[in-house]
This record gives sequence, structure tokens and C-alpha cells, in this order.
Amino acid sequence: MSSKPKSAEDAKKQAKLLREKLKSEGMEISHSKALELVAQQHGYRDWNTLFASFGNRAAREWQVGDRTSGLYLAQPFKAEIIAVSRLTDGRYKLTFQFDEPRRRDHLRGHEQLAQTHHPDCRTRRDDTGEDL
Repeated sequence: MSSKPKSAEDAKKQAKLLREKLKSEGMEISHSKALELVAQQHGYRDWNTLFASFGNRAAREWQVGDRTSGLYLAQPFKAEIIAVSRLTDGRYKLTFQFDEPRRRDHLRGHEQLAQTHHPDCRTRRDDTGEDL
């Protein structure tokens, strides 16, 4: 079993490649059969189960230079993403460069923050800075 595709589109591309490879070896299968095989290869019962696992949101690919905003420690912020690392479990570690020092961190001199994010944009960090 390999790691889950990033999106339904990636899984469909895998199915297309599988179908082409099998055809080149003299075995033709339908596209729906290829989708089922891809789902099973990734540990899912069937294509519908794999497809449902992606949810209704498009996968978010964070990139250096992206702009973001939100709340951190109940304070609004705007920042630029200056580093991105994709973790093995599908989460991302992002490092932000804040446009303005946040009031609470100003005394400590923090102008950057690293956080871990799920692809659906939820964070996994508490107020102490520890991953949950």
C-alpha cells in the first residue's frame, strides 16, 4: 500500500496510467475497474470510499510566498509563508513572516511562527506552541 494521492484528480491520473500500462501489456480494463484498483492499492474498499476521503474541499497546496491571514492567540494577523514542509501524514509545517509583530509576541521579539496544518487548513497547535 502506498501513500494516499493528494486529490481525486491525482487518483484518476494514476488510474489512467495503470490502464495504459496494462493495455501495453495486452490486458485491457475499463476506467472504472482501474479506479477500483487504485483505491484498493491505497487501502480503500472501493473508488467511492477513496473519493469520499478527499471531502468536498479542494486539496490546499501551500507555497512559499503565499499570503495568509487569520487569528493566532486571539489576535488577527497577516503574513507571508516563508517555508513549507509537507509531513508524511498529509499535514504541512508552515513558517510565517508576520507583516507586523503581534501584540503578545512583540515583547518576546517573535516575528515568525511555525505551525502544522492539515490539508483542510485546520491547525494543530495550542497556545503553548506545542503540536496537539
